[in-house]
Amino acid sequence: MEAPFHWKKPQRVFTCSMSDLFHPDIPKDFLLQVFDTMKKCSQHTFLILTKRAERLTALSPTIEWSENIWMGVTVEEDRFKDRIDELRTTGARHKFISAEPLLSGLGSLNLTGIDWIFVGGESGENSRLIEEDWVIDIRVKALIKV
Repeated sequence: MEAPFHWKKPQRVFTCSMSDLFHPDIPKDFLLQVFDTMKKCSQHTFLILTKRAERLTALSPTIEWSENIWMGVTVEEDRFKDRIDELRTTGARHKFISAEPLLSGLGSLNLTGIDWIFVGGESGENSRLIEEDWVIDIRVKALIKV
């Protein structure tokens, strides 16, 4: 956690990109230390992504949300859209959605209060196909913010 204090140039950091900071096995005290480090390193931008929106919502009041922290949730299928509502209730100043790997259309989508959404397909040998219409539908909704 000391490394960001020593970086000479401002960085964009995808925090825990291969894990989930809001996993139930991550102690609350450790999680709050991570947020404290990010807050103190305001020259950097930190991106955090979780599938555990309920824990995010529960801990949000104890987090000091600084301007340089971007909080996101993964929404890979329509059935996980409730994560967006959970994200919206947090104190995060910047909110985003990762719709990747997109595994279904997302249907009706409320993007109020969401700053950024990105979409991608699944990769690898047995990857499932992404449908072009799913992506176009999200793009249209993002452009008109519905």
